[in-house]
Amino acid sequence: MKEKRRKLTKKQKDFVIQYQKDFNGTQAAIRAGFSPKSAGVIAYELLNKTLHVKEALQSDINERLQRLGDRADATIEELLKIAHFDIRKLFNEDGSLKPPDQWDDETAAAVGGLQVFEEFVGRGEERTQIGLTKKLKMLDKVKALELLGKHQKLFGSEGNGGVKVAVIILEPGAVRMPANSGISDEED
Repeated sequence: MKEKRRKLTKKQKDFVIQYQKDFNGTQAAIRAGFSPKSAGVIAYELLNKTLHVKEALQSDINERLQRLGDRADATIEELLKIAHFDIRKLFNEDGSLKPPDQWDDETAAAVGGLQVFEEFVGRGEERTQIGLTKKLKMLDKVKALELLGKHQKLFGSEGNGGVKVAVIILEPGAVRMPANSGISDEED
């Protein structure tokens, strides 16, 4: 039986807005004014069984995606810079660190921070530098690759941490695919 299309209540409108902040249904229901005791159940009902709430949420998301347009592509481009960054680009041939104004865009995008510590002895004209430490913080390459993999739907929802694995069983004279691999061992 189809649900009648109707307008959202004030709490439902608030839920749609709150849900888009962190995509946490229970917390969105609480922030929208629903009882904390039943917020989880209410969120499930609103997200999975209440057609007009689902439609309103999808409509808001679609509008946002249209407004953002290029920004989503820019996010992917930044993740690609981090994921495929080569740390050697930070250094001169003699092994010294290049100054930040000599970094290209890919290099700058992969660096999360730079600390410089200069150590001196003496005062005034007798002051002499005795040490220099430069500390780079690189952005998380593995996390960038993980996010890109999720975006490209490289990971499934099965076990093994969500990674789909196809196992090939080799026997003398034959190659067979396990029944659950989703790959046929028959020739086309």
